[in-house]
Amino acid sequence: MNLEVVTPTGSVLSRSVKEVIVPATDGLMGILEGHADIMVGLGDGRLSINDGNESIQADLKGGGFLQVDGDRVYVLAEFVYLVN
Repeated sequence: MNLEVVTPTGSVLSRSVKEVIVPATDGLMGILEGHADIMVGLGDGRLSINDGNESIQADLKGGGFLQVDGDRVYVLAEFVYLVN
């Protein structure tokens, strides 16, 4: 599936991934290939991304939204700080 991480200032990350774990407003949520289409609110916390070869971590601040649309996952957040 394809992941796009975007802030108001532009794209932070765009790549093909196997798994995404996000801090939804009501707890951590995991997204794998084939996940049903959904839109959820995001809280502050750690975004974890696994592309099959490496794991990427980022901190989300200021809230936002996650949308799954077919094989595309969009993370729209106020602030994203890549940890590694």
